Amino acid sequence: MPPKLGKLNALVLVGASLAGGALSRVTHFRPENKAQLPTTFFQHLCGEAKEEAVCLKDFEESGAVWAGDVNDDGVDEFIVDAGGAPGTLGPAREIIQLQAKSWVSLACLGGDCSSWWNSLHARFEILPITRGGYHDLRIEVGHCLKWDGRKYIDYADSDYHQLREEWFDSKDSREAELFWKIRYSGDDVVQLKPMWFTVSPGEFNRAPRPYIGFPVRVIDFPKLPYESLRDPERGLKWVSFFKGGVWGVKGNRAFLLVPQPSYLGAQRLQLHGDWLYIYGELEQTSPTVAYNRRTGELRYNEGQQDH
Repeated sequence: MPPKLGKLNALVLVGASLAGGALSRVTHFRPENKAQLPTTFFQHLCGEAKEEAVCLKDFEESGAVWAGDVNDDGVDEFIVDAGGAPGTLGPAREIIQLQAKSWVSLACLGGDCSSWWNSLHARFEILPITRGGYHDLRIEVGHCLKWDGRKYIDYADSDYHQLREEWFDSKDSREAELFWKIRYSGDDVVQLKPMWFTVSPGEFNRAPRPYIGFPVRVIDFPKLPYESLRDPERGLKWVSFFKGGVWGVKGNRAFLLVPQPSYLGAQRLQLHGDWLYIYGELEQTSPTVAYNRRTGELRYNEGQQDH
């Protein structure tokens, strides 16, 4: 887990800049009409498929394309969902660009430099920050990319601190993870200031129940309560969501305490004195995250979980 960067954050935007004028705001990829896609696109989509007919059928039935100009050259790049069976973390998508007569993948994500990503909370946003002529992108609610001169790569923790909160909707609880990352990403110890949202009781007050991973094709995965713990002293309840974060909920208001702490979400919540202990896995003997309800200190156990 990288150390807190502190004063070095001011240096992060060396080589990056804010787009001027009308582009100093978030813009969005737009859905593209499949009927208007060029033949070269389908050659890229199904070029390595064992059965081209199956590839084309999957794309026609459940695939999608979103278009947006990421480098301000007047020519759109595409985010592509090839269709077919999704994964338990949602459908796979990639971003491609037409170079000469061939479509080329632009992303190099994670340690294996994957050109694809899966998403349960998709976003298709072009951010005002540019690097080498290419805009930063947001592809999931809490997942942004930056241009490294050759490919799009994942944000570092410090990059999230450079985003401006006013670019995003502070009234929409679905954006809570991004606001959390802008404020706290990469910090081992957080002095949390709750950011309250008005929420739907239908989502946040469902009875908790166990879930298992299942393939799903969605833009935004619903909130499914996984674990719940009443906190009479604070007059609220703590709710862990399946493949989501842990929230403090009071009536129709709620705040995100911590983003998704493990693959399935927090498996166990426990009160111990002033502390709320959050366990990412049932078999853990020490918590992934501890929150002091009196002081507001949120502490990640070193080496347990990146955030």
